[in-house]
Amino acid sequence: MTELKPCPFCGGEATIVMNDHPRLRRPSKNGICHIACWGCGTEMGYDVDYGGQYDSVEEATEAWNRRTEG
Repeated sequence: MTELKPCPFCGGEATIVMNDHPRLRRPSKNGICHIACWGCGTEMGYDVDYGGQYDSVEEATEAWNRRTEG
């Protein structure tokens, strides 16, 4: 698996968050995981309205790592 790049906004460490809790896992809106920076609160891929919907850790990681710096 590819390593996550730092957050483009604060430089903090990014984390893969699994959406396996019933309140986080809504098949119509959420993928299986999203990426979050706990330093500044940036999240990517939380649901279809916030950065997409990812069906694998690899897909979410690739999307996070190719985003442009803000």
